[in-house]
Amino acid sequence: MAEGVEGPEYRRVLEALRDQITDGTLPVGTLLPSIPRLEAEHRASTAVVRRALAELRAERLIATFPGVGSKVIGTPPDTSDEMRQIMRHVADLSEEMRRLAERVDPLEAQRSPRNGSAGTGSPSRGRERRVAP
Repeated sequence: MAEGVEGPEYRRVLEALRDQITDGTLPVGTLLPSIPRLEAEHRASTAVVRRALAELRAERLIATFPGVGSKVIGTPPDTSDEMRQIMRHVADLSEEMRRLAERVDPLEAQRSPRNGSAGTGSPSRGRERRVAP
């Protein structure tokens, strides 16, 4: 299992599975364990395992076949530890931006335009300033 992975729970499972695909423990053509087995192996909920599998599908590392399961169809590009760390930071920043947007959106919705100034804080309160020619 990938150790030291911080952030959302699904990323822990995602990194562990990605590592197994990368190191050949789960080679191309191999069926992944069932969702219940992955839940038990990673001590994770169904939702967490499904999210990790969805990420692996998005990365085109696995494909899911109804009635069969999920199969490894590719391997991740060879990346250095530094690049993997950068990619984790980008994912963390994206998650943080999403959380901030959830906090800011209601605040912006509460703001109301003042006489057409759209809350710019302009002292003219919606009136245009005219500059002499």
